[in-house]
Amino acid sequence: MGDTSSVYYHSDLPQSQNIVPRLGTPGTPDFFASLLDFIRATAPDLPLDPVILQAISLCVMAGNKHVLLRPREEDIVVVQNLAALVFANIFGYATHKHRVSPSSGSIPPSSFVPSIFSSPYQGAPTSRMDSSSRRAKRSQSHPIPDDHRRHGRQASELDVSSSSSQRERANKSGFPFRAPFHAPGTRFGPSGSTDPESSRALHRSSSTSLLPTAVVVTGLEHASVPCHRALLRTLLENRVTFDEDPGSVNHASWDLPEDFVFVCICPFDPRERPSVHKSLLDKFSLSVPVALHPSTRQAYTAYLASQSPGTRSPSQASTPAQQPTAPILPRDLLPRLRSLSTPAHVNIHASLRLYIADLIGAARHHHELDGTLLGARCVQDAEALVRAHRVLGAGDVGSALVERAAALPAMSAAGSPGSLHASVHLQWAGIVPSAMSLSSRSDASGTEADWLHVDPREKWDVSEVDVAKVVPRVISHRLRVRDGPEDEMMAGVVYLATAPRVPAGVESNEGVWRRRTVKEILVKLIGDV
Repeated sequence: MGDTSSVYYHSDLPQSQNIVPRLGTPGTPDFFASLLDFIRATAPDLPLDPVILQAISLCVMAGNKHVLLRPREEDIVVVQNLAALVFANIFGYATHKHRVSPSSGSIPPSSFVPSIFSSPYQGAPTSRMDSSSRRAKRSQSHPIPDDHRRHGRQASELDVSSSSSQRERANKSGFPFRAPFHAPGTRFGPSGSTDPESSRALHRSSSTSLLPTAVVVTGLEHASVPCHRALLRTLLENRVTFDEDPGSVNHASWDLPEDFVFVCICPFDPRERPSVHKSLLDKFSLSVPVALHPSTRQAYTAYLASQSPGTRSPSQASTPAQQPTAPILPRDLLPRLRSLSTPAHVNIHASLRLYIADLIGAARHHHELDGTLLGARCVQDAEALVRAHRVLGAGDVGSALVERAAALPAMSAAGSPGSLHASVHLQWAGIVPSAMSLSSRSDASGTEADWLHVDPREKWDVSEVDVAKVVPRVISHRLRVRDGPEDEMMAGVVYLATAPRVPAGVESNEGVWRRRTVKEILVKLIGDV
């Protein structure tokens, strides 16, 4: 049974290449490489960025942490769609994309939060009884302004799941279509209301949720501070409240899914924090700068053209697109990896805990950095993500140093039994060895090395390399570079209140303070600590 579970086939591949590489063993340096090879062999046309996949995987494994992706301004839409494809096609999550327009600053918080978690065609996930009573109440009150009615209907270039007939109705109305995300067995009418049977079932069962498991948002910096605070309260309470009438007592509130992940995509600034409220920014556990490779852009363009309605045949155009019910990765993989990324399986030595605290403390008190957001939550996020990084084995050269030493028992057994000398050669392994060769070697030797056969008593130790790789990603979005020495904590002792500032563009002159980037400071800081 283990052999049939560890080998998967893809019908579109040639007969000579129909064997998909086997997933590696968690905790080894080759595991993340085997994930990449498995995904690319199973779905060769799917655009995939390893940095985005690694960041999302770490946050899911660490206990559904929220993540910030920071690409260039012109790549924001592409990165949003790539992240949505990772959730929907690879993980099988119900995914919702939302773009906050620059003109959304006047939207009230009561309308802003529901627009992020629900489609404008779906509306609030309420019963028909509640929706009819609200319609009757609204008919006696003032009409809703058009700008509040249109604020949630934001454009997106690539929908994860859609229906051809509904897309045609959306095109006629002049608004883009987003498919509603619903629980299995829930039927939605044309106006977004549910059938009475499904409505009563939803209200009886508190575990059934109409909310997506993953939300990918762009343009969050355009929202107002009250909207940011409302979103923060939603993430803290793990509950979304849909209240169309601010003064109404009858409102629907739904708990977020247990494995909910929130992804925010904002433009990258090497010296400043994202333009998000500080309390909400501290809720994001990980931030990753994304620089798309040209091959990823080409793959995305080709995939977008293949999914465009204009390229489909007439028979296919009338067929609704399927919801991603069968993810590329096995369904049991993510829960297994999440259970392995716990203190029961991954040990962080006391000296490494002190090392994490020292790194965060050094960044907080660095004279060039504003580190007021580095606190206890930052330390907790760092420890959880370090454990996940150890299990994912994302090219960890620290554990790869002893890769050849671990493969020497057979050579030692074949040697002279009277010899007292062991010859061990350590060398720096490659970043990500190919999993194709690993699977061929394991098949040839008859051994199995996949995620299904991990010893439940297995334990791993975190290395300094794991800490040095993860901690900068945990603290970088919480830091900003000060504008100059006059902005430091004790600058008032040296500088007068009316002292002239250094003109822009002369930082490179000798003797003039240069505003370094957060990355430059952190690299130097890690070397010193």
